[in-house]
Amino acid sequence: MTNSKKFVLLLLLSISVSTKPDTEEIIKKIGGIALVSAVAYGIYKFASWLFTESNETIINRAEKELSKYFTSFGSAIAVVEAAYPIRQLDINSRLALTTEVNEQLLYNLYPLTKIIYSDSVNYINELDNTVRKLKKEREIVGKRIHKLSLDKAPVFASVILSDRSESKDATPGKRDDRGVYESSNNFFYRKLKEIHEKIDYQLISLEFLNILMKNHRSYFQLNDDYSKYLNIYKRELDIAASSGGISLGYELKRCALIKFNRASYPYLIYEEKISSDTDKLSESIYRLAYNYPTLIQYSKQLLQNLRTVHEYVITDPDFHQEKIRRENDLREKERIVIAQREAAAKEREAKAREQQAQAAFQHNNILANQQPNKQTVNINNINR
Repeated sequence: MTNSKKFVLLLLLSISVSTKPDTEEIIKKIGGIALVSAVAYGIYKFASWLFTESNETIINRAEKELSKYFTSFGSAIAVVEAAYPIRQLDINSRLALTTEVNEQLLYNLYPLTKIIYSDSVNYINELDNTVRKLKKEREIVGKRIHKLSLDKAPVFASVILSDRSESKDATPGKRDDRGVYESSNNFFYRKLKEIHEKIDYQLISLEFLNILMKNHRSYFQLNDDYSKYLNIYKRELDIAASSGGISLGYELKRCALIKFNRASYPYLIYEEKISSDTDKLSESIYRLAYNYPTLIQYSKQLLQNLRTVHEYVITDPDFHQEKIRRENDLREKERIVIAQREAAAKEREAKAREQQAQAAFQHNNILANQQPNKQTVNINNINR
């Protein structure tokens, strides 16, 4: 009988010997047993999974996570370690550095976030996931090391094998299964210890990078917005910097038509888009957690340039003409909708009168067949 079954039987036995067999109390105890059993079963399943996994599986998965770490974040770690002597500092000193505004370091890190991921937010989220996965693997590896250490002296397996090889009773050519088992345990013990130490070593820099980037998330988000809007409106910004007056208005209309050539009101949609993007950039500047002088300077200059372009758009006569045309179109659509509703209402009313007339006609026919001499019903009276 398994330990879990014995545990449940003992609990049931404790109920059966109760001096006061209260039904409600028994129900409560059964519910408690069910809850405890579910939790115990979950722990049992996790422990079974942990200790039934082969050593090779644990090693391969841990090495895969380490390889992923080097591929995705090795370059960023190198940049951070070139800026700070992380491994020579205690944990409090490292934490203090993560809140320090080193704009040059952040500037050097930012391009690395775009190599694999679409934006810095995805990079930071994946970095955090990698840290958690590595910590989990370290925990699993540590538990397996502990399990192997409880076996029959895996560390001294080589000594045991040496003694057995010199035994006079050993049959030449005969396989010593116990010796192979102990030798295998010793190999996996050393390999797992090596991986555990490697994860510990790499987590120092990886955790530092993770905390640093999360503390300065707003810097990377603003840099994303700055790069995005600088790219989206590059043509307009170049035109605004080199043109003026009538030519600027003409070029901006061309930009609107290029971006929204299938829209009914391209200039209006263009104005709404640039207005929305300007507000988003302003919000990103406002949400900065720390003061980043260089990035703020460039972002505010871009914001001002976008507002200048927006001002040209909303003061252009063609913009106002398109706005009036859209308002007229909307009023016409409303008029058509109202007319359609009125026509539908009249049609429903006509159908209702027709149905009433048919009902009156049928009623009169019935009366005429039953009582030929009785006065028929006036249709006009029924309609009233």
